[in-house]
Amino acid sequence: MKIVVLSGPSGVGKNTVVAEVLKAIPELRMGSSLTTRAQRPNDVPGKYTFVGRTEFERRAGNGELLEWAEYNGNLYGTLPPSDDPVLLEIEIQGAAQIKRLHPDACLMFMVTPGRNVPEQLAVLAERLRKRGADTPEAIQKRLVRAEEELRQGQAQSDVVIVNDDLPTAVRQTAASIRKYLATK
Repeated sequence: MKIVVLSGPSGVGKNTVVAEVLKAIPELRMGSSLTTRAQRPNDVPGKYTFVGRTEFERRAGNGELLEWAEYNGNLYGTLPPSDDPVLLEIEIQGAAQIKRLHPDACLMFMVTPGRNVPEQLAVLAERLRKRGADTPEAIQKRLVRAEEELRQGQAQSDVVIVNDDLPTAVRQTAASIRKYLATK
């Protein structure tokens, strides 16, 4: 099974890149996630199934998820893929779980521009503020989490994509996925 995992901190632009990559690679299917978070206007259709916490915990307890984790007070899990190849957009804990279960999976991590983690965090903070979806307190929580994500995600991933320019990030992501899909 060919599994591509794309992770990155909140606000790095994963949703936008994923939508374009799915257009560029029609044989790639988006994996579906189960989550307790509220639906957002820019969510990729079919990417999430939104459920309550009780339903999520029941399904996780029954072993219906490939992996799951809690992030910013919400639960996220990956439903088993029915199509191959599949693209999963999940957080770094889940990506590590997928790599343990499927060692041949390709882990990709998206970052903002910057020579180091503090510079990447500064760009991320500005993007989160401009997005206008979160309170200042929620942004601060995301940034605290993002610091660890940036360190761990870049260390554990096969490919790191810098999302500085959308067309370039899409091209690089698609090229890396095509290269992976071409392997045995």
